[in-house]
Amino acid sequence: MIEYRDETDGVISVSLFDAAHCRKIVDRVSQLDHWEPAQVRETDEQGRSESFTHPEVRSTSILVSDQAEDVYRSFDLAMDEALKPLVKKVWKIDFAEHSGTQLLKYGPADHYVPHQDSGPGLESRYLSVVCYLNDNFLGGETSFPGCGYTAKPKTGRAIIFPSHYLHGSVPVIRGEKFVIVSWLRGPVAIKWI
Repeated sequence: MIEYRDETDGVISVSLFDAAHCRKIVDRVSQLDHWEPAQVRETDEQGRSESFTHPEVRSTSILVSDQAEDVYRSFDLAMDEALKPLVKKVWKIDFAEHSGTQLLKYGPADHYVPHQDSGPGLESRYLSVVCYLNDNFLGGETSFPGCGYTAKPKTGRAIIFPSHYLHGSVPVIRGEKFVIVSWLRGPVAIKWI
């Protein structure tokens, strides 16, 4: 079983990948030119959702290329073999699936204001996973305003937390930040603490 650390109430961290593996991923994907502005999703009172770019809220790039399929496979394997069994141990919930995996790049001034990963249309998201692929940048921490906690990026480290937790990415000051994000999903309503 993978070792984990309690960071704050409901937020745990694990060393998911070694630095050499992360370096290979970053070296490879940073050379790809299929990066597009990431979008935000909003749902109106009637439950209709729409996705669009909104740089004041979310300023980052998402990789939209099938040239990184091996990166996604490697992450999927880590999710299945390490994180899902850990989640079952820590939260006593057996999640069979994860979805929505994204490779993201944050450049200078890129950020994501505090938000929740679950909500209307996304009720099946229970836990969020953020895996830092590098740490050779300034800024870019993950803040949890409701917990008074800020996660400092460390190469290969993943943080796992309930998707309804308010969190955001502090602006990158210098360099580029690369992360993989995904969500553990379930079919039933689970009551949290």
